[in-house]
Amino acid sequence: MEKEVVDGSESKIAGKSTGAGKEKSPSFSGKQKTAEPSSVHELAETLAEAFKAVTVSNVAASSTAAARNVKPPRVYSIGNNFKTWLSQFTQYMKLVRAKEEEKKGFLLTLLDQPAFRAVELLRLPEELPFNEFTVRLISRFDSGKSKEDYKLQLRARQQRNTEDIDAFADSVMELVENAYPDIDYSVKVELAKDHFIQGVNISEEMRERLFISEPSTLADAVRKVHQIQSAHKVCKSTQGRSSKSVNAVSGAGEDKTRAEIRELKELVLAMNNKIQDLEGKLASKPNRAPRRATVQCFKCQSFGHYARECPLVSRIKGRNESGNMEGGLPRGSQVPRN
Repeated sequence: MEKEVVDGSESKIAGKSTGAGKEKSPSFSGKQKTAEPSSVHELAETLAEAFKAVTVSNVAASSTAAARNVKPPRVYSIGNNFKTWLSQFTQYMKLVRAKEEEKKGFLLTLLDQPAFRAVELLRLPEELPFNEFTVRLISRFDSGKSKEDYKLQLRARQQRNTEDIDAFADSVMELVENAYPDIDYSVKVELAKDHFIQGVNISEEMRERLFISEPSTLADAVRKVHQIQSAHKVCKSTQGRSSKSVNAVSGAGEDKTRAEIRELKELVLAMNNKIQDLEGKLASKPNRAPRRATVQCFKCQSFGHYARECPLVSRIKGRNESGNMEGGLPRGSQVPRN
């Protein structure tokens, strides 16, 4: 019995262990083996979608940054090529992702006053699509212009006072491309450079320096004009400071000289006044003749007359004239000295 019980227990234990083994085996059955690859597949799909979302966000961020950094085209002026300007405007609208209904307003804000007035005179309907709107503007601004028209406009093109150097260079290059569409690009650049040097609004001294520098291209000419203008401003400010210091020094010297001249004039005036006073005093005093009794002649040593009035000299002179005496007085007749 015990054995049977033991055997039964053993069999039961064995059965339990076997049953346990049978219960655990489904965990490694084919159902879980098929579920494992499906979870990996879902994980891969999730990672792929996440990567795609990150890529799209990066592209959107880069495009947004590019749209923020990109500059709009320059303001359009009548006389420039409207088709070229319109292509730049269209590219800018793509970068900023402007809506179709906003493009017309953006375009009108980039027209100068004469061009905007010309568009107003067309009386275009507000519901006109943007493409038809641009076609009307092209027919208005680029109608009937030939190569000769662009050549004449290029010859007369000068930089305006309100126009910066870069905009003037772009306008000259655009006119050259419209006036000479069939020549090589290097020749176009050379022509644009020459017209730029002739038409840029600088002094003749700066223009001479620009010619001497011999720019190779239009861009090089623009860069050298900026350099020359910067150097001119620096030299002008330095000369202004030095002239101020020189003027201050010269002003101080001039003040000192004026003070000295004023003192000399006052001194001369005082001396003149003193001379006049002395002359007045001398004129007011009576002339007193000296006493002849105290006057002694140095010829004859007598008193009462001067040597020029000495009677002895006059007598001797008379004798010499009569011929009685030669060579002066004889020794015996000389007047003895007292």
